[in-house]
Amino acid sequence: MTASENVAVTVNGPFEEGVKILEALLTRLPTSLAATVSPPDGRFAELRVSRLIEGAALDAYVRRMAKLGTRAQISEAIGAAKELIEACNRATCELLQVSYSDSDFPKLGKTVRKRLAELERGSGTATRAIDQLFAGMATIELALATLRNEVGTGHGRSALPKGLRPRHGQLAIDTADTHARYLVSTLSDLNLI
Repeated sequence: MTASENVAVTVNGPFEEGVKILEALLTRLPTSLAATVSPPDGRFAELRVSRLIEGAALDAYVRRMAKLGTRAQISEAIGAAKELIEACNRATCELLQVSYSDSDFPKLGKTVRKRLAELERGSGTATRAIDQLFAGMATIELALATLRNEVGTGHGRSALPKGLRPRHGQLAIDTADTHARYLVSTLSDLNLI
């Protein structure tokens, strides 16, 4: 199943077309370009300070994202990035005392975004642009979950995925870092952590 087929099952509209365009562009990139990647050292600082998730759990995710030199390491980093977002979303639900679906990653994210949007509106800071950013977070979470399902760890693969480059792992790490930073800063602004 391709990324666009997987997305088409769960998302309708222009997102599917965007995935197709991105896939086409990725196939045109030269594979010989050296990717500039930054290690996750120093990443997730806000998350660590917030203690939203346990420090030992964060350390385990960061270790899995620390190297992007081989296909196995890139696959591991992608899996860890998706799992870290899931851990942050679960911890946020627990902090907010909101029940959530244990087995449905998109519903978990939606639960977090919905509750945070309600709290933002109550604080008087919600705008249409913030609502659009929340919708964008849903798209990003779904795309990362799709990437993890196709090339990340966690599905007992008999072979490593082909075509993985450090930039793919770095994008997953950047996504997880941005997501965690946004959750922590929102919870902090609302005086919840």
